[in-house]
Amino acid sequence: MEKNFTKEESGSGAKKKSFIVRNERILSFAFFIAGFVFDAVTLTRVTVLEASLILGIYLAVIAVCIVLYNAVGSRTFPGSRLRKSVSWIPFLIQFMFGTLLNASFIFFTESAEIATSWPFLTFLALIVLSNEVLHRKRDRLTFQLTVFFVSELLYFALVVPILVGKMGSFIFILSGLISVIVLMLLAWLLSRFAGERYIEGRKLRVFIIFSVYAIVNVLYFTNIIPPIPLALKSVGVYHTIAKISGGYKVEYEPETSPFVFWRKESGIFHAASGDSAYLFSAIFAPTSLTVPVLHEWSYFDQEKKVWVVTNRIKYIIEGGRDAGYRGYSKKDNITPGSWRVVIMTEQGQRIGSVYFTVISSATPPVLKSEDK
Repeated sequence: MEKNFTKEESGSGAKKKSFIVRNERILSFAFFIAGFVFDAVTLTRVTVLEASLILGIYLAVIAVCIVLYNAVGSRTFPGSRLRKSVSWIPFLIQFMFGTLLNASFIFFTESAEIATSWPFLTFLALIVLSNEVLHRKRDRLTFQLTVFFVSELLYFALVVPILVGKMGSFIFILSGLISVIVLMLLAWLLSRFAGERYIEGRKLRVFIIFSVYAIVNVLYFTNIIPPIPLALKSVGVYHTIAKISGGYKVEYEPETSPFVFWRKESGIFHAASGDSAYLFSAIFAPTSLTVPVLHEWSYFDQEKKVWVVTNRIKYIIEGGRDAGYRGYSKKDNITPGSWRVVIMTEQGQRIGSVYFTVISSATPPVLKSEDK
């Protein structure tokens, strides 16, 4: 069994430790919220590259704290002056895990389409929630290493594409291998400085970490994990698109229902025979990243009850514009019925989608224009 170091024989130490024990839940929650607030203040004011550096520092601090806490707590480690303050280290780890996991949730949510990525977002939300709900396990090495591994998997899935300037299956596998190597290095340090704690529960620890690694890979190769660091900033179906100085001018049918206040464009597209429809999208990518994306046009076959792909139009996006790289595709001779355009990567990861209904009309609809 792992040794409990929340109790101390000495007087002042006992008072300090008893305060921690009495207020463990409040302190745990406070440190978690502090990490969340810290994220909200810092990561919204920095670039993706700066955020990557900050999160990398968090990971390094967590690794040092895990080794230090378990080394001081190990029976094979000699007495140390750090023993009096070691009980605070898990709360620092809690703070850092809160910042990392919340940052990951923010980044992946921006890149996600809920319809297909909800299993991964649910998995990520459960990890974030377990960081608080399972706070009593925070001083156990198995829990620490599992959450650390999840955090670094998500971190390298964000950072490696930015550094390499490419996305794809090979890049994701590479980011996973880097995560495994970093975890093995941390495990080696623990075996050197916290031998007894490292040995205890090692088989269960390996099984849990392997299971997490397998789950993340299954989610990726079934296109459930969002294509981070890409994020859809704006998308819409338009009647016309014209290139103008500094951008595009689009024309669309405005939403007339007062109950649909979250969008300006209507979900109805009135078209005469032979009319065309345009799909405009703005996709954010970091400055160093250049990647192809697809607009996949489909109509719904009412008899077979399936979506039938009519066009896949590919173009290259380049990172660096905060509002997203702008591009569009065109569908000639749009026919009445239900339509869908999916914006995706070449690997099939969905960045976003638009659904609309085409209604035959000989009278041109009233359109509004907007610059993009």
